[in-house]
Amino acid sequence: PYLLGEQFTAADVMVGSNVWYGLTLLKVIEPRPVFTAYVARCEARPAFQRANAIEAEALAA
Repeated sequence: PYLLGEQFTAADVMVGSNVWYGLTLLKVIEPRPVFTAYVARCEARPAFQRANAIEAEALAA
């Protein structure tokens, strides 16, 4: 389910955030099922949710 196997790694932090930006904000990545499923797994992680909340708060200021 992740880039290097079953466990989430630093590679997923780097790639996952970029794929998320490309799909959701920039709209430069075609929303293929493999990408959207990967991003959904990343979004489900509590740390990802906390980081997004911090970023949303900063952007709203």
